[in-house]
Amino acid sequence: MKSLDEINQSLAETEEELARLNSLRTKLLARITELQQEKALSSDNPSFPQQSVILASVTSQSTQESKIALFRSLFRGREDVYAKRFENPRTGKKGYQPVFRIEWD
Repeated sequence: MKSLDEINQSLAETEEELARLNSLRTKLLARITELQQEKALSSDNPSFPQQSVILASVTSQSTQESKIALFRSLFRGREDVYAKRFENPRTGKKGYQPVFRIEWD
């Protein structure tokens, strides 16, 4: 039977390994998103099927770069659309939303 010190050391090592793997997973997901965008921008492939792949790979746990890449891919080629920062004074929620330069009547 293992001593308490041995168990604590094994537990600490396992937690460190899990943290390292989580960091690696985040980096790999960001790289996958970058490569999917490159593929979608390629002249050999139509962009619509690739768009769903990009959407599926970005989650709330994704990196900031992946989220920005998703936003930019959604509005690629649109010079009349840009991001505007908002803050809800009641809930304190902050974020960005797409805005059109020309307002519709």
